[in-house]
Amino acid sequence: MKYQDWIEFFKEEVSNVSKIDDIDIKERPNDSSKKMVLMDSHHCFEILEVKGDWLNIRSHTVLECDSSVNPITSGWIRWRKNNCLVIAYGQVC
Repeated sequence: MKYQDWIEFFKEEVSNVSKIDDIDIKERPNDSSKKMVLMDSHHCFEILEVKGDWLNIRSHTVLECDSSVNPITSGWIRWRKNNCLVIAYGQVC
């Protein structure tokens, strides 16, 4: 077994992220940043960067898991709040 922290795990093992609860997609990685859109069940994202409790994401262009009519080219979502995971994720096969 090998220990991986969440940042390593997201970078190496996760192929896509989607919502569990209502999640605001923000312009910057902080709660006071302007909300771009509310993440919905049609969104499926790939991770571009991890910064603390935030993920820089964009609509997934490789997998056919994103059926949103308004793709996101770049935005930030909170992946963890109060030490609880607030996203769902898929792993690389």
